Amino acid sequence: MHTGNFTFSDMWLESIKTRYLPSRVVKIGNLFFANVNGIYRCQHFFDFNITKDEFNQLEYYINKGMKIRFSYIDKKLFDKIKTWCDNEKIIITILDMWDAPKLNLSNEFISEYLLNKCGKQTSRNYKKYKKHFFDYKYIDSKSSDVNILWNDTLYIDLHSWKAKEKSDMRSLDREDIQYELFLKQNQKDSLLNLIYYKKTPLAYSLMFKDAKKNEWYAVKWGASNDGRKHYAGLFCLYNSLEKLEQIEGKVNLDFWGRRSSTYDLLKNHEDKRYHILLEKLL
Repeated sequence: MHTGNFTFSDMWLESIKTRYLPSRVVKIGNLFFANVNGIYRCQHFFDFNITKDEFNQLEYYINKGMKIRFSYIDKKLFDKIKTWCDNEKIIITILDMWDAPKLNLSNEFISEYLLNKCGKQTSRNYKKYKKHFFDYKYIDSKSSDVNILWNDTLYIDLHSWKAKEKSDMRSLDREDIQYELFLKQNQKDSLLNLIYYKKTPLAYSLMFKDAKKNEWYAVKWGASNDGRKHYAGLFCLYNSLEKLEQIEGKVNLDFWGRRSSTYDLLKNHEDKRYHILLEKLL
C-alpha cells in the first residue's frame, strides 16, 4: 500500500522505535505517531493512504483528548483529511502551508540549467564551484565508507550555527537516528555527499529516494561554520545535483524544505504542502 514512500520502509519504522521511548509511540493501523510535547506527531510524510479503520481509530483517540499532528503532507492527503474532519466535526488547524520547491529536469543538463535558468546569483555561484572544484574533495556514500561519512556529517552538524541554537540533529529529539538507519541499510536509495577541504569536512547533503515515484528527497543539508566561509554548502548541493543526474540520467528532486531562498532559486515547479493539527474541544 505504501511501497516506495521511504517513511513506511522497515528501516524508517525501526528508527522510530529506536528514536523514541516505547511509551511515547502510538501505532494506529499502519501509521506511527510519537508524543512530542503532548502532541502526537505522525512519523510519515508527503502522500499516503489512510484507511477507514485508521480514521475511526484516530477519531477514538481525538475524542479522548489527544491532539494529532501531520507534517509535510501533500495537498491530496490534506484534502482527504479535511473532508473527514468536516464530516466528523473535528477541528483542523493549518499550522503552516507553503509551496514546496521541486526540480524536475528531463530534457536538459543540470549544468545548463544552473548556468542559464536560475538567475545571476546561482549562475555566479555555480561558476565559482566549477572554478574551485579541484581545491576540494567530494566523497559520497555510493563509493566510500558510509560509517565514516556519517560521523563526519555529525561533526559538521555539531560545528554549525545549528548546534548553538539547539537545532542540530541530536538536539532535535535525536533526529539523527531517524536518518542513520535508513542510510546505512538502504544505500541503494540513499545519497550522502560531503565536501572536504584537505581532510576537514565542511558540508554535507543527504538525499533519500521514493522508489515508487522515482523521486529523490533532499532530507538534510548543512555546512559547518568554517564551511560557510568556503561556500561549501552551495558547492556540496551543486555537486549532489550533478551526482543525481549521473545516477538517474535526470534530476527529479523534492527539496522538502520550506522558505529557503536557495531552494527557491533552483526550483522549476512546486506543490502545496501542509502542517496541520487535529483536535476536539472537550
